[in-house]
Amino acid sequence: MKFSKQKIMTDYIPLVKKKFPHCIVVFNVCALLIASAIYIDSKRAFRTLSLMDMGGVQIQQVAVDDSDGNSNSISSINSASDSDGTAMTSDNGPQAVVQAQAAKKQPIMHTFWEPVPGGCCGADEIGHEQLLTAWRNAWQSYGWETKLLTMADATSHPLFDEMSHLFDDKSISEYDKRCFYRWLAMATLEDGGWMSDYDLFPLNFPAEESYELIEQNGQGRFTSYAYIAPALVYASNSEWDRVVKLLMEGIGPFEGHLSDMYVFKEMVEVTVRSDVGLVYPPDGKGALVNRLGFEVYDTNGNLDCETLIQQKAIHFSHFRTSEAYRLGVFPIKEGDPSQNRGLAADVFMRDFKQQCL
Repeated sequence: MKFSKQKIMTDYIPLVKKKFPHCIVVFNVCALLIASAIYIDSKRAFRTLSLMDMGGVQIQQVAVDDSDGNSNSISSINSASDSDGTAMTSDNGPQAVVQAQAAKKQPIMHTFWEPVPGGCCGADEIGHEQLLTAWRNAWQSYGWETKLLTMADATSHPLFDEMSHLFDDKSISEYDKRCFYRWLAMATLEDGGWMSDYDLFPLNFPAEESYELIEQNGQGRFTSYAYIAPALVYASNSEWDRVVKLLMEGIGPFEGHLSDMYVFKEMVEVTVRSDVGLVYPPDGKGALVNRLGFEVYDTNGNLDCETLIQQKAIHFSHFRTSEAYRLGVFPIKEGDPSQNRGLAADVFMRDFKQQCL
């Protein structure tokens, strides 16, 4: 049987309308819905293209206080300018917010390590590499990117030769020289950033909170979060350079065991230089870094969660590691504690997440 267009129009469509009137209504409703969806989608696509043509949108999150003193967060959108310098705006706010947040850089935690021939500080190269691996895994588990700086970074700084010559007449170990050189390595970074010792581990410090601290402390102002131990520091590029020069000024007249921590301690506590930057208190209220290390365990392997949960990081320093072993609370009972700091730090991170979070 053949169907011509004329036969369909004259015979079959009237028949369908007569026999199945409801089908015609449904068909018309479906057609209307499809046409509406096509229109809305095309309009949305046009607005997306318009936003892309704007050349980018920046978002800035601002904390404000309401009349009751409660802190609230609002977002303000700064539109890009066209080639004539005319500000452009978009009424598509939510989409611009999503795009800007997606473009936000993942925070990077830097550390510095260059092997000392023969090992140092009670550990051989394997022990240090275990600690570095544990450090990297811990920070990445909180959403941070990690980056290892080396002597190659330090030697690229224009002040490297000048700093190294300051040690010519000093009694200083290769390890302590490296502690000074890490400041130069950080000062080579175009945007500055975060630096931690590789024996400093995160507690309650997800990556997104780094932006709040940076804003709170002056958008790049040199800040030491672990008091006079430069175990957790943030600074802009210019601030790293500025404090490097202050540190170098302190090397020459310094007497005693020469290390960056002791020179920094003298700058903060003895000469009381107000231009050093922001230095957090060592203990008590406001201390963001726990300095007890493995001593936060009791003899039964339980952690002081009430204290730890309020802090950002914990420092497993050489001294505190030895003390924890002497007190019988170091989590690994056999072997040398200095050699096993990396393995013990892994155990601590597991225990902290199981017991405290």
